[in-house]
Amino acid sequence: MVEVNPNNDSQQNQNDESDVKELEAQLNEIESALDNLESQNDSILAKLKDILESNREIRKEIASAKKDEVQESKTLSKKQEGDDVPQLQQMHDLSINKKGTSSKGDLKNEKASSKSKKN
Repeated sequence: MVEVNPNNDSQQNQNDESDVKELEAQLNEIESALDNLESQNDSILAKLKDILESNREIRKEIASAKKDEVQESKTLSKKQEGDDVPQLQQMHDLSINKKGTSSKGDLKNEKASSKSKKN
């Protein structure tokens, strides 16, 4: 037969209660640490969302600026082409006038030389 010692039981109960309290304290510390990690995680997530939104806005601004630059470049090219047309027309007109003048002069010289040959 097993003898039951009442002192032994009460000491065992105290040890058990002490172990339970220690485990509860450890669980509370773990829970607090997890709450802290969750809070930090939420903070990091919020900062990342802000950074992503900022990045989107910056990319939109860059794309808009590039679009504006392309449009300005096209406008400038068209303006330059428009400015070049009158200059090219003037150059063309001058070259035609020079050809016409030299041709008339050549004709006069030919007429004069043919007259002197006849005389």
